[in-house]
Amino acid sequence: MSEPGVEPTIIEINGLTKTYQVGDVAVHALRGVNLEIRKSEFVAIIGASGSGKSTLFHVLGGLTPATSGTVRINGRDLAGMTNSERTDLRKATVGFVFQKYNLLPTLTAEDNIRIFGGSPAAGYRGQDETQASCSLGGGAAEGGDRPGYCERPLDSAGRRTDRQS
Repeated sequence: MSEPGVEPTIIEINGLTKTYQVGDVAVHALRGVNLEIRKSEFVAIIGASGSGKSTLFHVLGGLTPATSGTVRINGRDLAGMTNSERTDLRKATVGFVFQKYNLLPTLTAEDNIRIFGGSPAAGYRGQDETQASCSLGGGAAEGGDRPGYCERPLDSAGRRTDRQS
């Protein structure tokens, strides 16, 4: 429980280690990481290539288990969660934008989402699926009324692109 006027802790990491075994070599990706992030804080994790940033995020998202230490998201210890509970955590609490998109290049951004059972329509309040599809690709003022235009992905600035993240 947080003190009055102090935002609650949403991420708490204590003594986190992650060691990978590569053949006969133990690779220590994380060594004794301690971190506390409170609600409303903005935090940037920076470091050289190979310093453990991606490993840290994989552990935080429950994608890979820690070797030792504790990770709590909103007070819940990831080590005590089932696979299903960690999946629910990623759906509701932790979001990822991967460096390697792993999208199927022959599909639209919307179809890449649908293939895993998601629907962009669920995230667009008050819109039906047709409106949500055009929201991904631009409305009528941006050419959304042209056949095939709504299905083409946008970059973060709203420009047409072959990639979507």
